[in-house]
Order: sequence, then C-alpha cells, then structure tokens
Amino acid sequence: MDTSELRAFCAAVSAGSLSAAARQLGISQPGLSRRVQRLEDELGVTLVIRGAGGIRLTHAGQRFLTFATRTLAEYDAIRAEARFPAGAMTGTIGIVASTTPGEYLVPELVARFVDEQPGVKTREFVTDSAGVARHLLHNDRWDVGFSGRRVNHPRLCYEPIGQDEIVLAAPSSHPLAERSAVAVDDLAGQRLIQREEGSGTQQTFVDTLAAHGLAVPPQPAAITLGSSGAVLSAVEAGLGIGVVSLRAVEHHASQVRALRVVGVPVVRSLYVVHVTDRDHPAHVRAFVEFVLDVGRGRDDAG
Repeated sequence: MDTSELRAFCAAVSAGSLSAAARQLGISQPGLSRRVQRLEDELGVTLVIRGAGGIRLTHAGQRFLTFATRTLAEYDAIRAEARFPAGAMTGTIGIVASTTPGEYLVPELVARFVDEQPGVKTREFVTDSAGVARHLLHNDRWDVGFSGRRVNHPRLCYEPIGQDEIVLAAPSSHPLAERSAVAVDDLAGQRLIQREEGSGTQQTFVDTLAAHGLAVPPQPAAITLGSSGAVLSAVEAGLGIGVVSLRAVEHHASQVRALRVVGVPVVRSLYVVHVTDRDHPAHVRAFVEFVLDVGRGRDDAG
C-alpha cells in the first residue's frame, strides 16, 4: 500500500467514476484501476462497486475512505513540514502559463502551495505555449511556466507533470453531440472554432491527425480565438465545433459535449518550465519542487 494508491482511491470516490478520476490525476484509466485493485487485493475486500453509471462505495470502502483521507492529510502535512517549515518562506513567484494549465491546473497548485507557505505570493499571466517560452526567456519577472507544448530551446527545461486529452466540443443540441466519437470525414462542412497559432492545444490536434495520415476536411471559414473559454463560449452560441482540452469541456458539461476522433487518441503532456541558467530564490525552487512532487504522484505506477 502506498500513497499513490490511496490518492487514486480518494480521487475515484470524489470524482464518482474511475475515468473522471484518471483525468483529474493525469493518468490512464487502466493505471488508476490497477491502483484501486491493488488496494482491494491487499486488503482482501471490495472497496467500490463498478457500474455503467460510475462507482459506489461498499461498507468496507466507506470505512477505508476515512482511513485514507486521514492518512494522506497527515502524510502531506509531515512532508511539507519536513521540506520547508510552515510559513518560513516569503517572496513573490511570477507564473506564466498556457491556457489549459493556466485555467485548470495552476490555480489548484498555487492554492495548495500557498496554504503551506502563506508568506509567498504569486503573480500570474495566461498566454499560449509559445508565449510561455518567450516570457520566460526575455522577461525575468516570470520565474516558472506551465505549458502544453515543448518549445525547443537550450535554456528551457520542460518537466512533465501530467497528461491532457484534446477533444472536439459540440453544442449539446448539435446532431453530432449524440455520439461519443466521430470520424474526421464527419467534420466536412462544419465550421471549426480553433485556437490561435502558437497554441499547444491546436498544434497537438493538428500534429496528431497528421501522424495518422488525417486532416480536417474543407469547411466554412474557421473561427480563431485566443483561449479555451472563448472557444467554448462560441461553441455554446452554436457557431461551430471547437478544439479544446477535455478539462475545459468538463467545466461546461451541461451545454457542451466532448467528441473524440475515432481511432485517434489526442493526448499530450503538461509541463512545468523553468530557465536552467537563472538563479532562482528559495521560494521559487520550493514551488517547482512542490509541483514536481504533485506530478510524481500522478505518474502511472503501472
């Protein structure tokens, strides 16, 4: 029994399903299922009942949830105190992030770190993946970056901290919304709402299709927008089908449906980024270490 298994179990209970928990942790669903199964095998009991509508706790699972929650809270507190005494650090961290991690990952990470180190403040800016690299390299007020795409540069270090799935987003009233997956040919004649050049979301989608010998068929003039939120607002207004992170769609689930491309999983890594030759102060180094610790907890242990 280890903390990654306890976190997988708690995430599954919180999310209500193994698939949703896997997306939150940035690991594969089979990987998360194996972690929960290992707990059940070690304990010799069934913790969750798996069904088409999600999971539900058994009586043993309810008792174990109390133990797992308390154990993780105590473990995290001890680890944080051992790493840096609570409240010992002060300073400001300049964080520049691309849209998906900036909107759906960084806020949680910052909240958790600042809870440990309330003397630390953050300054945050959201741009695209190319902009993350540019700001880190040319403006030293930015200390740490988060990006969905690597930009090759000898002074930049990209370290993976999780995975992200790119999907198509359709209005819930759209005929294609009745499906969970579509063929690329189904997009013929559909207006595509896409991200700007430099967006990791857009580039990952295009590159993955190309790697499978596919391309989006001819369509009415595409709409190009600068953020996932803007894309989803346009989708909700019925202007077309968007290309966005699944994390973004999950925040608009009542009005937007996620569509995968048949046979083409579009998955990328999310990265924390820093400049290798810059002498960062202790509170910045501590934040990067904290983020990497969280990322290691999301790694698929198999």
